[in-house]
Amino acid sequence: MEGDHNGIIFVHPGIYTDEWIFIDFPVTIIGTGPDKISSKVVVENTCETTVVFTEGCGESYIGYMTVWFLPEDPNAPHHRYCLEIGSNCSPTIDHCMVRSTSTVGSAVSCAGEGANPTFTHVTISDCENVGLYIADLAEGLFEDCEIHNNALAGIWVKNYAKPIIRRCHIHDGRDVGVFTFDNGYGYFEKCDIHHNRIAGFEVKAGANPTVVRCSIHHGQTGGIYIHARGRGQFLENKIHSNQFAGLWVTSNSDPTIRCNEIYNGHQGGVY
Repeated sequence: MEGDHNGIIFVHPGIYTDEWIFIDFPVTIIGTGPDKISSKVVVENTCETTVVFTEGCGESYIGYMTVWFLPEDPNAPHHRYCLEIGSNCSPTIDHCMVRSTSTVGSAVSCAGEGANPTFTHVTISDCENVGLYIADLAEGLFEDCEIHNNALAGIWVKNYAKPIIRRCHIHDGRDVGVFTFDNGYGYFEKCDIHHNRIAGFEVKAGANPTVVRCSIHHGQTGGIYIHARGRGQFLENKIHSNQFAGLWVTSNSDPTIRCNEIYNGHQGGVY
């Protein structure tokens, strides 16, 4: 790694093992190198959260690198992640690849009031738990990200979190694509959600997301599943080619469904 006097750190190609990056003041960390920089600059940890943003980090930036959490015991109980964004933090994560082999915690945790990161062109894949966890009044802007092949939901939103998620590609998950529950909110726009093992989008327990102009298709059970007092606004989406119903509403739920195209479901459109 190489730094300068302006708070910029350049990280050259290589694998940096058991590096713990704890950021509590504004800093810029950039991977550098030839083509495909993100895959050639690898920061990994086997014991602690790989990168932690805490209060004081301001609008720090991390870009163009791979961030891994590879615990020696993937089943050990802990609260450790690839990336952790805490309260009153507004970092930018740009053109990074993220992977965690922990079966206990998510790859990315964004939790707490004032947690408001910006993620652009980030890939979160092949994780053994949830990909992206947003909770406890957290916000954040997530644009043009790819989230796929994770063991649990690609995205969890709960406890009054309200992220903005635009143009993200959420696919081939081994569970549900997006799961909003326990009063989770969020605004999802122009996302492509497909080929997830359960529903593309699940809403329950007072969750109330807004989902606009998304494509939700080829779910191995269904498209959108709203149950257990789930709510939500689903507007102008294309919901098609799902194994079961395109839209399934049960258990005292009360969503708003308007101007959606629901077609080519293998077992019905709306249930």
